[in-house]
Amino acid sequence: RERDQYLQNNNCNESARRHNDYRRQALTARWELMVHRQAVGFIINNQKFVNKHFPIGDAIPVDGEPSSQNKNDKGNSESKKEILRDQLDWWERVGRWR
Repeated sequence: RERDQYLQNNNCNESARRHNDYRRQALTARWELMVHRQAVGFIINNQKFVNKHFPIGDAIPVDGEPSSQNKNDKGNSESKKEILRDQLDWWERVGRWR
């Protein structure tokens, strides 16, 4: 019985790791798509369009691995500051569109 539970948990962890690896690949591919669209002239609403039509789900937590959820690059918890999701957010709120 313990062995079955261990194998099931191990399979779940392996599936979560594979999902997270595929998710990283999808994020990279989506970023490359945005870059190529921008290069051929799709500048206005490019990021919003791609993010809307090509959504990518959240990572699945894996037992025994540190969680990076709700942390920024420095490892600190996210503050209540306004977060700009992409480059276009900055342009629309602060940049040349105003």
